[in-house]
Amino acid sequence: MAQTNGIYDNFVLDNGLDVTMQKTSTKTAFAFLRTNFGSSHEEEGEEGLVHLLEHCLVNAGTDKLSPTEFAKYRDSFGGDFNVATSIGRTFFQLDLLKEDFESALNFLSQIVFCPNFNSKMVETQKQVVLIETSDNKGTASFTDSKRFREALYRGHPINYDGLGKEQIIRKATIEDLNKLHGRGFSPNNIELFLVGALPDDVKELVNKYFGPYKPRKDTRREFPELSPLEKQTIIHSFAPDLLNKDNPQTSSAEISFGFVVPPELKYGYPLNLISGILTGGTDSRLYKKIRSQKGLAYSIKSDYSSEYNAGTFLIQTNVPATKYEKVIEYLFEGLNELKKEKVDASELNRLIKITKFKVASQFETNMGHIQEMTRIKDHGITMDEILRTYQSITPEQIQETAIQYIPDKDENYVLLIRNPLKFH
Repeated sequence: MAQTNGIYDNFVLDNGLDVTMQKTSTKTAFAFLRTNFGSSHEEEGEEGLVHLLEHCLVNAGTDKLSPTEFAKYRDSFGGDFNVATSIGRTFFQLDLLKEDFESALNFLSQIVFCPNFNSKMVETQKQVVLIETSDNKGTASFTDSKRFREALYRGHPINYDGLGKEQIIRKATIEDLNKLHGRGFSPNNIELFLVGALPDDVKELVNKYFGPYKPRKDTRREFPELSPLEKQTIIHSFAPDLLNKDNPQTSSAEISFGFVVPPELKYGYPLNLISGILTGGTDSRLYKKIRSQKGLAYSIKSDYSSEYNAGTFLIQTNVPATKYEKVIEYLFEGLNELKKEKVDASELNRLIKITKFKVASQFETNMGHIQEMTRIKDHGITMDEILRTYQSITPEQIQETAIQYIPDKDENYVLLIRNPLKFH
């Protein structure tokens, strides 16, 4: 058993299943399992089936448990059980009491390795997925958001529509699901993270429930880096759902502004700090400029993301529809100020303090430890190392990053304006 950074234990079963764990002095435990198989692994004619498979896995029953027995078992742990699908992975997470640890391992292993699909359950879950798809596609902002994402992400896999195609979901068969499951759910394709009140024989228990299954093809994939934008895209759409029918002139418009940045961690540190400088609380620059001084927004938020090698920086706010052009001017004024002048050291110190608090509070929860484990696994860097890097960043680095990556008004970015007064 190897030590990871002197904090977490890591071991790999003979079949390739990778386990990272940490015992803590809590009375509960947390199990987080991810298989490196997501919606972007779908082939032509399978669009939406990974999402359907996720639903079926947690409702099917297994070779050892009927669907009814399985449902009772699933709800017996006391804590939350959640499943999600992304473009590259399917995730399972389970909160539990210490005395339920062995049962939880048995439960998770049966879900991922030996589901027993039946026609009635599959048809039911197809209807559930179709309703979920309809709910998403039926929102007023769906088409606008899709256009925004297509302009920002273009052909990158992160823009893959995991909801899929309704006609394919309707026609899905048990054979389709078994084929898909067999392609992606193998032990050498899975990582298991455990934290909390773990029993002394945890390694033996993991091997007991996850060890018997044979490895198959590893479906991990490297995602390409999102390429720089080659043009400016402004989407100005009519948004009647935002109209205040009692007083149309007081209606709000939604503004989403995005541009491409590098996904590498070394750029992420100053970009994360820039996000805090711009919108990180009531003392942040855009908050003061747009809300505190002008009263033109209730809130404004920004976010740097590098998920799946797609580096982006987003700013979003709701503003009076009659004054959206003025707000966009203020937005670019705030961005340009970062290029023209170095930030004050007090601004950086404030953000470093906020970051340190987030770190401290993170490690008070089992989920926080899971986040640290996955960060080490994915990026080979601990939170202590991240904090040291943040503390070393200078005002000069912030300015250099802003100059290099934040676009001017006449450069390349994607801007979405959802305006209820466009045709009024």
